[in-house]
Parts: sequence; C-alpha cells; structure tokens
Amino acid sequence: MKFSKEFLIVFVLLLIMVGVVVLPTLMSGKTFYGIDGNVGVIKNISQGLWKFANEYWNANYLLGLPSGVVFNLSVFLGRIIGYDKVPMFDVALYIVVSFIGMYVFLRSSGLTFWASVFGGVSVSLTTMGILSVLGGHIYGSLGFLILALGITKYIYSKDLNLFSLGILIFLVGVSLGLAFADFQRTIYFGIVLGVYIIFLSLTKFNKLSDIFKSDRKTIFRLIFIPILIFLIFVLFSFNSIVGMFGYTQMEQVGVKKDDPESKWRFLVQFSYPPEEILNFFIPGVFGYFSNDPELPYWGRSAQDFDYEKTKQGMRNFRLGIDAYVGVFVLPFIILSLLFFRSWDKDRKKHFIFWTVIAIIAFLFSIARYFPTLFWLLIQIPFFDKMRVPAKWLDIFIISLVIMASISFDSFIRNLGKNSKENRTFLNLLLLYSGVLFISYLLLLGLKVELTMYFNYYQGFDYNLSQKISVNIANSVGNAFLFVFVGSVLLYILETVASKFSDKRLVLDGIFVVFVIVVFVNMFLVVKPLFREVSADNLYSSNQILEFIKNKVRSEQSRVIMYSPLANHYFTFLFPYHDLETIQTIAQSRLPEEYNKILPFINSFSFDIMSKFGAKYFITEIPPTHPALMQIPSIVYYTNLSSHIYLSEQQPNYFHSVYVYEITNSLPRFFVVPNYIKYNGQIELVLMLPIMSLMSSVLITNDMTNFSPSQNLQYNIVVEEYRPDYAKLKLSMTDKGFLVFNTFYNPKWECFVNGEKKEIMKANYLVQSVYIDKGGEYDVEFRFNSFSIWALVQLLLLIGFFVAIGYLVFDYFRSVRE
Repeated sequence: MKFSKEFLIVFVLLLIMVGVVVLPTLMSGKTFYGIDGNVGVIKNISQGLWKFANEYWNANYLLGLPSGVVFNLSVFLGRIIGYDKVPMFDVALYIVVSFIGMYVFLRSSGLTFWASVFGGVSVSLTTMGILSVLGGHIYGSLGFLILALGITKYIYSKDLNLFSLGILIFLVGVSLGLAFADFQRTIYFGIVLGVYIIFLSLTKFNKLSDIFKSDRKTIFRLIFIPILIFLIFVLFSFNSIVGMFGYTQMEQVGVKKDDPESKWRFLVQFSYPPEEILNFFIPGVFGYFSNDPELPYWGRSAQDFDYEKTKQGMRNFRLGIDAYVGVFVLPFIILSLLFFRSWDKDRKKHFIFWTVIAIIAFLFSIARYFPTLFWLLIQIPFFDKMRVPAKWLDIFIISLVIMASISFDSFIRNLGKNSKENRTFLNLLLLYSGVLFISYLLLLGLKVELTMYFNYYQGFDYNLSQKISVNIANSVGNAFLFVFVGSVLLYILETVASKFSDKRLVLDGIFVVFVIVVFVNMFLVVKPLFREVSADNLYSSNQILEFIKNKVRSEQSRVIMYSPLANHYFTFLFPYHDLETIQTIAQSRLPEEYNKILPFINSFSFDIMSKFGAKYFITEIPPTHPALMQIPSIVYYTNLSSHIYLSEQQPNYFHSVYVYEITNSLPRFFVVPNYIKYNGQIELVLMLPIMSLMSSVLITNDMTNFSPSQNLQYNIVVEEYRPDYAKLKLSMTDKGFLVFNTFYNPKWECFVNGEKKEIMKANYLVQSVYIDKGGEYDVEFRFNSFSIWALVQLLLLIGFFVAIGYLVFDYFRSVRE
C-alpha cells in the first residue's frame, strides 16, 4: 500500500503528540485527575446512555436531579475503555480531531503543507481545549467543532459530486452533534460557522446583485448546504437539545427573577481578565490554578464584584479559563503586517474576516470588563441563560491560529527568494527574543522585590508570593528559550532555501524540528494540567464512604454532606459507588422547587432536611460549636477520620468530620392514612410539624368521596433500590398513600401488583401513590426515560464511522491509481 509523504508526516506527528501526552500515564496504570474530578458523574450518565435514555436519574444532590443526557463519544465508550480512562481518551481524541480539523481547513484554504501542520499543532494543544476536557467539561467537544469547520471549508473549496458532497455534509452535521455535549460552546461556534458559510458564498460574487443571477449550484451552496448541515445536527442532537432547553429553564442559583444586578453578576462570572492577554506572549505568567499552591494563580478570574473595595469574597479562581497558543502564534500574526499589502484580494478578505471574528470573540469573552458589548449580546433571547463568557475564547483562539497560519504560509512561500519581508521578520523575532532574555535577567535580580510586592500590596502570603515571583521569571525565561530556538530554526530555513538547489529533504527536516519545537512549547505550557492519579486509590473506600454505604443502603435514608473542603472530591466519589447523598454545593441551575429548598439546607434547617429523608449530617463543625448545641433535633453520633486521595502529590490527605443523627426523620418510603389538599406552595410544608407529615400527605389533587383510614398499620420491605428503580414488598391493613421520598419527575412510573398507578406530586417536592384498600402488594417504581432519539443518535454515530472509513478507503484507492 502506497502512502504519500504528507500523510506519513501527519500520521507520525499525531502518534508523537498523543504518545507524549497520554502514553506515560497509560503505561503507569494511572489516569488524569480532572479539575472537577467528576468521573463518578460520567459513570452515571454513561449508564443512562447505554439504556438509550433521554433523561437519567442523576442522584448526586438533594433528592436527585433529572438531567438531560448529552450524547458524546467518550462517555458512551466509557463502558468499553473504562470510566477511569475517559479523561485520557478525551485528551487523545481532542488532540487528533482538532489537529485534523485545522489541517483540513488550512489546506482547503490553499495554504502550504507546513503552514497547515503548524496550525494543526498550535490548535491541538491549546490550553482551552485541554481544559475543556480536564476541567469537568469532558468530551473534547472543541475538537469536533474544529473538525466541522475544516470539512465545511473543504466542501466550499472543491467541486464535488453529489455522493461525496452528501457524505461530507453528513460528517459536518454529526461533528456538530458530537460537540453539542458542551452546548454553550457549540451554539457560539455555530453562529460563527453560519456567518462563515455566508461569507464563503458571498465571496463568489463581485457584487450582491449577482446573487439573483447565479446558477443552481451556487444557490445550493448558499442555501441548501447550511440547511442540510443544520437538519443533520438537529437530528443527531435532538435528545440533547431537549435537555438543554430544560436546563436553561431552571432557576439560576442565587439569582432573583426581578433582580437585574444579581442576574448580570451571574452571567458575567468567569469573564476573561483582559490583562491576561499577556499570556499569549509569555505563557504561564499568571500561574495556573488558584487551588494549587505549587503553581499559584495571581490573576482576577472569577473575582467577586467589589472585591477590590471590600476585600470580601473570592479573590480569584481560575477554572478552565485559559487561552495559551504558545509563543509563535502572535509573532506570525504580526508578520502579516509585512505581507498584507502583497496578498491577493481573496487572502486579504479571509484574513480580515478572521480578524474581525477574533476581536468580537475576545470582547465577548471579557464581558464584565467590557460590559457594553456583552450587555447587547444578552438582550438576544436565550443568550441571557448562559454564563461563563470566557468560552468565547475558543473562537478567539481558533481565529488567531488561522491568522497566524495564513501569515506563516507567506513566509514559507518567500523562502529562498531573498525576501525583504522575511529578513525583517527574522530580525524582529531575534530582537524580541533579546528583549525576553534581558527581561528574564532583570526579573531574576528583582525576585525579592517582586515577592514583597505580592506580599504587601496584593495580599498573598510570603511563600505564595515567593512562588509567584519565581513563576513569573521562569515563564519569561521559557518564552525566551523557545522564541530564540524558533528564530534560529527559521534563519536556517531561510539560509538553506537560498543557498542549496536540491533542498527539499533538508527543508522538510528543519520544518519537522520546528514543528516539534512548537509542540514541545505547547506541551510544557499544558503539562501542569495533567495531574496523574491512581484510579484505584482515587475511588477507594474510606471511613466516610463506608459509613454512607452502611446507613443509606441498610436504612434507605439520606446523608447530608456539608464539607466545603472536599466537596469536589465527594461529588464524583459517591456516584462512582452508586451512592445518593445530599451535598450543599451551589449548582448553577436548579428546578424552581429545588432552588427554594436549597437555602434551608445551606442554613442548617434540620427541620426541612428531616422532612425529605435526611437522617445523618456530616460536617467539619464540632459538637461544641454554639450553633449546633442550640439545635434540639440533632444529636452527636460519631466522628470519622478518613483519607481523601486528591493527587499523587497529596496521596493521603486526612479529613476529620463529625456525624450527627437527625431525629424524627421521615423515611424514604412510608404510608399515611390521610391527605391535605393545598395550592402547591412551599410555605405549608415549612409550617407543618414533622408529625403532621407522618399522618397526612400534601397533594394538589382533589380526592372525591375520600375518608381517611382510622387504624392504618403497614410494613415495607425494600427488596431492591437504585437511583432509577425501587422494588418494595408492602402490606397494609387499610387504604392509604404510599410516599416515595424522592424528587418528583413525570418520567417515574409506579406499578402495584403489575397495575400502573398514578404518581402524584406530594409534599412540594416528592411523590405519592394512592392505594385504595388494604392487602399485600408488590410495588415497583421505574424511571422510564427511553428515547427513540437516543437510538437515532447511535445509528447516526455508526454512520459517522462508516463515512470516515469510506473516505479513508477512497483516499488509499486514489493513491494506488
């Protein structure tokens, strides 16, 4: 079988890139620790996907939350590759798919091979893309967006037959569907892709009036191709679209409906601080993580409003907001100033298009720091539902890489021609490296002064200030090293191209070295993100876990976790072991009923906790604390000291907590003889004492001709319980209301002795079933969420792989011919 030189180079480069990033971790038997570390949630979602579920009972928080399942390749394959390997699989997937997408885009734009490889390498290790995988937002969705962009450009750059065109349109639609696992990024990108398609179509005309004189093929490209792409995307993503709309309709935590100020603060949380554009010149200069003392973050991402004035609240918190593309992208963009005048009209148009997109995306990403433009954006319906404006950085980065690659292409085309532009650029690049070197030496000499500055004027403690000053100096030093090495390699390229006639092999060899330098620079920037952990240790049992296993499974009660120190760890640990707990982490969006309950949970309202089945309360607060000593409804139960495995650097972080028992807690399942009709408001639930709810259930239904039971006795045996299924043996002497103390959702179904019964919303949040006479009953509760759309997604995914297989086969067939 014959391979082209370009194919071999790309294939080997991808092997090197994926191998360097993933292989050492894979061979060690470890996995990547995501910032949010939510592999346990991945496990739950994957179980739902394999059931072709539209919604799945994700019981990580109070009473469980119905969550729209988003279909994505890595979570679906988690059952095959192992849940603990999903983060590594996602990183490898992102690297490969984003590289291929950008490479195809640039080659289809008429760029030289090496300029296209440079763009592919630059975008495949952007920190934003890696963080979208490791920051809890797994799926590598950004890679599929870039793939969709590349194939779209290929479609509009070639005169294809209908069969090939149909396959490629299908691939674009499904790629966007796979990316929709992160719907916010996909919506932002989809707008840009739509505008770009219009731009590609309009550039075919000299003036707008020519549109109406165009032939059928042109009309097809302008109108029907985008429509077909959109229809395939909707067909694949309908399941996720339903979940997305359900999610955005939920209440925003801490945001009052009639308070525009709190809504604005929510929407602009995690805006990109504009001064951090400096990271593009000196990657890592602002540090990496706010929660990692070895790599302290000293910027102001996610800083609370008015912090500078009040010094109250969150000072800074970087979580998935980074935009590093290495030290070579911006110099090549600046190079465009030298070449722009000599470009043809079409190249100028494309460069200007991506420049405008980059500027708009950047201004959207800084949001709260440039409020006028972002305020205009959120006046558009639906955009006022999505937070984290820094996700616009994805589009900003993609635009920068395209612009840099176009400019680098001109440098390559001028090699060996004694080009004034090339010589000027190389001299400026060396001058830039000299400035970086001098800055590095100065910073080494000013480490003490920098430490004092961060200590006294920025408020960091001395050790952190010292690490920040060292990090700044090292970042400048690393930038110098790579800019200098890159400058030397480019000088050698220019010299070899001008002095040797038979130079192709030599030039390719130097280009390979240059691209590897670009990759190594990017890898060293993102390397701190790849924190290795042992999967066995990460999910191993500890005292807290064993306590919850025993109490939840034996008593069918709930355990409340109030543990700010390790909430993220518990968030994925409990669902990984199929455990249901109540945690008091504030979620970004919650159902309205849940949102009204949450403040009571966070304020230690044990009355409301007990009404919804919480029997144990775990916290770091000791029993001698005055706030707990005054609460009669709880008693000290025991204390636990367990290890929490966060990383290889912190293999055994010991976490001591106290356990309290909540008295008079309602069980998970119980029967009451009577009902109280109410209007669905929470106030009555809060007002009634716990004993009243043990004798009467609150429902909005009107039970005609009903008389309460006088001497009801019952016995319940829980034979099987899962977050989405329960099987009971129930015996009762008279009629009554069986209460299932879990979050109400219309997807639940109840069968009593095989007969389907109506489930009524009860006690504001939970569910109840009326059984009209005494007797022995087999009762089953099933969360029925089968969706034909999930099956359609699977079939389209199979078609996606078949289409890719056909294209690969067709490529090799054309090479042989």
